[in-house]
This record gives sequence, structure tokens and C-alpha cells, in this order.
Amino acid sequence: MFCRTEYDMKVIGRNLRRLREKKHLSVEQVREYLCLGSVQAVYKYEAGAGYPQADTMLALMELYDAGVHEIVKEYEEEHCSSFDVLRDCINDIFSHIKTSLLVIMATIPEVFFVGIFIYCYQRRHIQ
Repeated sequence: MFCRTEYDMKVIGRNLRRLREKKHLSVEQVREYLCLGSVQAVYKYEAGAGYPQADTMLALMELYDAGVHEIVKEYEEEHCSSFDVLRDCINDIFSHIKTSLLVIMATIPEVFFVGIFIYCYQRRHIQ
């Protein structure tokens, strides 16, 4: 028979706070999103003093764009930050490539027509 996994409220609280801060959300914004009466419930979850109800936890996962493991497992900063840095670098590279390609594509017709104009001009004056 399988044993039930034990979850650490403190770990979950730290992860909820980390994920909120990562999204640059205030406690008040989270309270509004969850339609809670006061910010005390959010502080209670983040302090590890209690678990959110199931529907609240699902709403937090959606708000933070996080999976279950990101909330219930111990956060490994080195591993995650390296992955985040790599992902951000790759996104930056693709963004610069996309911008460069758009600039190149925008200038190709101009270069092409200027080249044709110069060629025709030279042919007319050389003959």
C-alpha cells in the first residue's frame, strides 16, 4: 500500500510568496483576485500558518501560472534560477533575431530597387 505524502505548510507558504513576487503582484492584488475579505488570509497562506481551500489553491495556481510541484515541493534556487536564466537568454536571442529579420525584410525591397536603378542608370550612361 502507498503512503500518503506529507506536505510542509512552511514550504508551501514560501513558494506561494515567491511565486507572487515573481509575478510582481501585491498581496492586495491577490486578495482582489481571490475575492477575499482581507489580506490576512493571503498572509496566513504565505506564512505557512494554513492551507488555502482547494478552489483557492487552484485559483492561485492559475494566477501564478504554476504547477502543483512548484507550490508543494522545496524550491531549489540554483537549479530553477539557472533554468530561468537560460530560458530568458533564449527568449532574448529569439526576440533579437525576430527584430533583425523584420528589419532585413523591410529593407530588402528598397535595396533591390536601388540596385536596379543604379544598374539601369549605369547601362544607359555607359552605352
